[in-house]
Amino acid sequence: MALIDRIKYDGAADGNWLVYKYPSEDLTMGAQLVVGEGQLAIFVKEGRALDLFGPGTHTLSTGNIPLLNQLVNLPFGNETPFTAEIYYINTTLNMNLKWGTESPIQIVDPVYHVRINARANGQYTMRVNDYSIFLTQIIGTQKGGTTITVQNLLPNFKGIVLNSVDTILAQYIIEKKVSVLDIRTKQREIAQLCMDDMKDGFLTFGIELVNFFVNSINFPDEDMEVINGILQRKAEFDILGDARYATQKQFEIMGNFSKNEGTSGMANAGIGMGLGFGMMGQLGGAISNISNNTIRQPVPSPAETSVPCKHCNSANSADAKFCADCGQKMQSTKPCYKCNAENKENAKFCSECGTAIGIISCPSCSHELTAGSRFCPECGTSLV
Repeated sequence: MALIDRIKYDGAADGNWLVYKYPSEDLTMGAQLVVGEGQLAIFVKEGRALDLFGPGTHTLSTGNIPLLNQLVNLPFGNETPFTAEIYYINTTLNMNLKWGTESPIQIVDPVYHVRINARANGQYTMRVNDYSIFLTQIIGTQKGGTTITVQNLLPNFKGIVLNSVDTILAQYIIEKKVSVLDIRTKQREIAQLCMDDMKDGFLTFGIELVNFFVNSINFPDEDMEVINGILQRKAEFDILGDARYATQKQFEIMGNFSKNEGTSGMANAGIGMGLGFGMMGQLGGAISNISNNTIRQPVPSPAETSVPCKHCNSANSADAKFCADCGQKMQSTKPCYKCNAENKENAKFCSECGTAIGIISCPSCSHELTAGSRFCPECGTSLV
């Protein structure tokens, strides 16, 4: 093989190269070694990085390759042949290197106490810092070819990046008690923590991590819907005031017993009323927030007309609750939530004050509501 008297590498056209191994190892003393701007050339022998040359044109001699000379004991004189590997290294910054989590990071939101699946992505910049370590670590891992691109090396750093992001992000949310709703405002701080954490890992390859960015932290729509539902219920509670829990339960009880039918339904309704109004009595003035304009009216005296029993047809007074002859319940009734007057079970409006006491529909979303509700639990529309 002919001896090489001029060694030069112009670099890849797209600039996407990190290491280039000169294809020939048959060299000679007096050969010209040309190193371009943004390049370094290193002589390697038996896997050891030896003499290094910066930008410029260099004439090879025993004087400027002392480390190689010590290893192979080159004889003095021009055009003396010898063998060695020459590697060109790109010393410019390798920018806009992308990273992204492969699987979701499971985190429990410290504010809303729900499990969230987080994903993140971003970019970073690196450059070769220690050429001896870099060549020692990288050359042995690359097989075939003369050019090593940045993309060839990214798998070496993938584990360092993703492990750091997973740990730092989860740790930050838990220790700082930051909700996922606010985490995007902390991306710069999280990125700096990740960079500090992974610097040493890059240095083991002779690489300096120049900067590291977190461009986005994302959560699935279904996870965010859970938190939005919590926020909506919280807003409803805040509108109802300090007695929000008892108030909501009162509405639920009233809605349940208004839907019951028959004797057993009324028995359940009576229990519901007892519990509901019992809570109202305990809370006192707090429950008055439900309806500040409520005025209890005295129950009018029953009419003196008689009505037949639906079981035995015997005549009974209009206000009789049980038949005087057969003892059966005369009719199922339900009270008006506003004036407490008793009404027929199928009544939609109170016969005393005209207030709607049946099931009504929300004017905005048509959701079925219990009469007396102040807000629609489905769309939040005010019914007052």
